[in-house]
Amino acid sequence: MTSMSPDYPVQLEIDPAASQNRLKVFLRPILTIPHWIAIYILGIVAFLVWLVASLSIVVLARYPAGLLRFSIGVARWATRVSAYGGVLGSDESNTYFWVTGGFLTDKYPPFTLGEAPDYPVRLIVEEQVEGRNRLTGFFPIRVILAIPHYIVLMILGIFVTLATIVAWLGGTVLGQLPDWLHDFIAGYTRWNTRVAAYTALLVDEYPPFSLN
Repeated sequence: MTSMSPDYPVQLEIDPAASQNRLKVFLRPILTIPHWIAIYILGIVAFLVWLVASLSIVVLARYPAGLLRFSIGVARWATRVSAYGGVLGSDESNTYFWVTGGFLTDKYPPFTLGEAPDYPVRLIVEEQVEGRNRLTGFFPIRVILAIPHYIVLMILGIFVTLATIVAWLGGTVLGQLPDWLHDFIAGYTRWNTRVAAYTALLVDEYPPFSLN
């Protein structure tokens, strides 16, 4: 199992590469359509929550607990689906642009905002309700501060896109991703997840520049 440093408040646990059903790998982009429809609808709500949360943080230094749990739930759902079949896009707040690579697991993701402890990809976010940073709670500042990450992730994303294509073809033919390919996509996923959580106001800590 691979995971991020326990020092950072966003954890992404990913089980090691395992065998996958070749036909399901080939059909993966189609199989994820119902999930992406649900996530698109949830993403609209998450965008509004993002705006309300930003105002609350700036004024009260607080992210309302119920809204935070909802946002984390959307992030969990999107992360599981993205890791299963790749991502289709993102909304303006980056609230569900969590993963660009896919094919990290063959297990079909559940339709839930809640935790799924038995699922091979598990996003864990420390709930930070009180004492939030007012200055960086103003959402445009988060986006500006994350620009160095976006530049690096954009460059790495070119290779991840190629790796995802290889993973789809390789999974269809071989029924399993090579460990090195799985680890590379997983590493990029962890990095992108930390940055997405930061810009979505889920945490205040600036994300590290690391695939690990």
